[in-house]
Amino acid sequence: MIKLLGDSYDQIDGSEAGRSKAKSIINYLSPLADYAESRNYYYLTNPDNAGLNPRQVQVHGAVSILDLKKRTIESLYGFYGDEWVMITLDSFK
Repeated sequence: MIKLLGDSYDQIDGSEAGRSKAKSIINYLSPLADYAESRNYYYLTNPDNAGLNPRQVQVHGAVSILDLKKRTIESLYGFYGDEWVMITLDSFK
């Protein structure tokens, strides 16, 4: 994951493409990972996931991406098939 972050350093920013790249990397071990070498690692090695569609696997806690300049937090929680949720922190200026 560190190598992926280093290789993508100039591609991760507040744009839609930059946020998409960050989500792809942060989900490195998720059952829906973009990386073939890691996609099934957590999904197949955890007996609690037996018989579940990867989109039905529970996110334990939350996965979040912060943009400190734009004051936003984008998070995935619930299940891996759920949509990401974004909040802005404009009132904390």
